[in-house]
Amino acid sequence: MMEILEINTFVKLVQTGSFTRTAEILGTQKSNVSRVISNLEKKLQVRLLERNTRTLVITPIGQSIYEKCVLIMDTLTEAESLAKQEWGEPQGLLRLTCGVEFGMLFVSKWINHFMQTHPQVTVEANYTSKLVDLIHEGFDLAIRLGELDDSTLIAKRLGQLQYGLYAAPSYIEKHGIPRHPQELTNHNCIIFNAGLKNIWPFFVDKKVEEVQVNGSLKINNLFAVLSAAEQGFGVARLPIGLPERDEKKLVRILGEFDVPAIPVYAVFPSQRFLTPKVRAFIELAASECEQLVLT
Repeated sequence: MMEILEINTFVKLVQTGSFTRTAEILGTQKSNVSRVISNLEKKLQVRLLERNTRTLVITPIGQSIYEKCVLIMDTLTEAESLAKQEWGEPQGLLRLTCGVEFGMLFVSKWINHFMQTHPQVTVEANYTSKLVDLIHEGFDLAIRLGELDDSTLIAKRLGQLQYGLYAAPSYIEKHGIPRHPQELTNHNCIIFNAGLKNIWPFFVDKKVEEVQVNGSLKINNLFAVLSAAEQGFGVARLPIGLPERDEKKLVRILGEFDVPAIPVYAVFPSQRFLTPKVRAFIELAASECEQLVLT
């Protein structure tokens, strides 16, 4: 029969993909992790992992066993935490992930506030442009922008991120200020190239009107869009209240035409059981999201 130590070690190894990282998480030696996995394979008489000097690849039977082991560990974690769920203080490691720009602009401040309020919690934040598999990669929650695809994950809407249009005084002096969103077709717009069409929506007479914009510069990083706008390359769509925005460098334009806000969600694997640390961070994030729409 598989032992809890073996199950936990195997799950952590698959999630991290590294003997060294697994040993660090479990507070043991790399050799101990290797020995546990080898003994487990002998006990089960199957090959769980194919490994070489660079990578670990889980075998098909290993994948099936891993999924069962994850359920076991989740059940044990839930059982241990039931007594703490209602009254327990947030504690332990909180693993979260979000997009790079939103993480650096906003979530990093949420984390600082959270850790000051809950000193018994440590946080591991992964800012990445890829869509992380929360369950298989062992994350507690993700902060995501925009409408979500259908998923087995649970999502809680935290708030919304409001955008506005900005241009540098040097650009305005040379090209003038558009008075209507449709006039943007005659301007050089800095495109945030995130795999979307170059269409900017606006509320015009309480209806959404889409404008096909064009520009000589496409960038896949929001900070680079901000920098280009400050240098006078063109009109940029940026979050209102962007911390790095300097009003002397950028002027808001078309402010009378609202830009549809982008929803902000907390996404997590299960709603039936939230540990105090996850619940507390979601509550803080929802409160902080109220400050995202600034004028």
